[in-house]
Amino acid sequence: MGGVSFNFGELLKSVEEAQEHAEITSHHSNFAESTEAVLNLVCTTCCKPCRSRTYFDYFLVIIIYTVKESELHTKRTGHTEFVDKIMETVKSTSLEAAPKPAMEIDNPDDCSSGSGDSAEEMVVPEVDKNILEELEAMGFPKARATRALHYSGNASLEAAVNWMVEHENDPDVDELPKVKSVDWISKLSNDVLLMILSRLSTKEAIRTSVLSTRWEHVWKHVSHLDFDKPEINSSTEFCEEPNPDDTLITKVIIKHLGQLESCVLNYSSSQGRTGILNIWIQIFTSVKHTRVLTLNRHYDGCGKVFEFPSDSFSHPSLMSLSLSSYMFTSSDPFRNCSNLRTLKLVLIEATNVEVFNTLLSSCPSLEVLVLNIRCFYETRGPLKIENSKLKLVHVLLKRNIGGLEVSSTSLDILVVEDTSFGKKDFFLSSPKVQFTNNFWVAGRFAPQISYYISKEEKSIVHEEFMNNISGGLCESIGDVLKSMSVSIDLMNRTEVERLRQVLRLWICEMLVLEIIFKDNKNAPNESWEKKLWEEDNNNNVVFPNAKFRVKALWMPNFSGSEEEFAFVSCLIKHGTVVDKMMIKTSAFAASKKLEIEAAVDKLRALQTEEDQLLIKCF
Repeated sequence: MGGVSFNFGELLKSVEEAQEHAEITSHHSNFAESTEAVLNLVCTTCCKPCRSRTYFDYFLVIIIYTVKESELHTKRTGHTEFVDKIMETVKSTSLEAAPKPAMEIDNPDDCSSGSGDSAEEMVVPEVDKNILEELEAMGFPKARATRALHYSGNASLEAAVNWMVEHENDPDVDELPKVKSVDWISKLSNDVLLMILSRLSTKEAIRTSVLSTRWEHVWKHVSHLDFDKPEINSSTEFCEEPNPDDTLITKVIIKHLGQLESCVLNYSSSQGRTGILNIWIQIFTSVKHTRVLTLNRHYDGCGKVFEFPSDSFSHPSLMSLSLSSYMFTSSDPFRNCSNLRTLKLVLIEATNVEVFNTLLSSCPSLEVLVLNIRCFYETRGPLKIENSKLKLVHVLLKRNIGGLEVSSTSLDILVVEDTSFGKKDFFLSSPKVQFTNNFWVAGRFAPQISYYISKEEKSIVHEEFMNNISGGLCESIGDVLKSMSVSIDLMNRTEVERLRQVLRLWICEMLVLEIIFKDNKNAPNESWEKKLWEEDNNNNVVFPNAKFRVKALWMPNFSGSEEEFAFVSCLIKHGTVVDKMMIKTSAFAASKKLEIEAAVDKLRALQTEEDQLLIKCF
């Protein structure tokens, strides 16, 4: 059989494959017709087709394996006789450019009106199964009953029986009816098809290519690739040979066309050992211009420490990077990373804290930073997070990190889940975020969330925060006692709704909630007819919901204003605060202090005899 070979010597089966390869590699353009025989052997015992050789090619890596499938088949089954049916299944390939398949998608905006299949399939129509069972129970053959139901419009049992009486002498009365199969989905525009594929996993999206010619190339234009977690290899032996999963991932990447909005790559530590991971990263960033890249390494007991090359993540198109289960001995992979806006390092180790400090200083444009990190060797110095653009910092510091210093004028959210140091080694410089002493309460660990809620209609930081918490990016956030400090304008409905969303994440009782009321004197006068925390006529509304409970509520600047009083009253009536409500009055002038204490007395009057809540001024 004739074929087309390229620079590395691989046999391509058609001109189309050669053209596609040339487009992908850019610099591979020399092709020649090959007369090398490729037999299409068929086992005479079980009829299994076995090509004489199969190629697993690595993109840009000259690794070509030749395996005779017929020999493997003999080894597995004992079948030894084969017949060559190559002339029955293939045609000779010339070097003249063949026309592209009519349904191949070069432009996602082009829309085909049909499925692309030349022959229309005839199928048995759907009929009412219940009536069909009744007709069969009456003794009518299934084919006749099906025909009667179809031509009587599935109207009723009586209509089907009448049809059979009228047509009992028809020569085809006992033949199943056939209608043309209409593939309505394939008639949809490419934009709609791509939207459908975006709801599927990458594996499922690729499988749709066998549905019809119309679907064959659609998956190549999806904007997101997600490679599932591989099966963990139980072997602990290190093998330099390529992993079969690497070959599959490489082929998918090569065949995909266009740019990527995002990509998630899950792979085991036994994969990517021949440098292919670095090549994938280069393709994702430099060729596919991927904006959001996630690399999750799953340790299977047989991998070596992986080293990223310098400047691995500095491509201007890359905006968000998430890494899981790596160890860094230097910060060189993050050199010149002013392109990154979001960085998430989960289960990441470094030799010492200075590696992390240099890494972070190489990313001056970060707005979102999530860290679940530790150091391999004991470190005395602190982790330094200094960036004026940071809006969200979420840290879990496990081991050998001597302190934490956070400095950002734009910071809205600070989440500290765990530390390996004490209060004296913590420093925070941020004009908006408050961090209470509850993090180190009586030696008891109480992870702290500090949230200055934004009034912006669309807040990417809030969305990122909700995704991190609910998605369990670090540790689970709502299943143990936690403390939270929140700054909010009760006159702003957007801020109140965001507070509701955050508090609803707690599935267990919160330890401490501190509410700092923003000064809203200059805020627009909004309607108070329907407050988000007040009950409706049917007493259906509970803020944030009926399940949320907090042991202690602290309010360091409660003024007794109408909106503050209404909000706190709601919490008391619904039993949201369990043990105590602490209201600070000592910071106010004497006249204002008396006014606040009078409002506190009214709050106490809302309690019933069964309430055990302590409401106290301090």
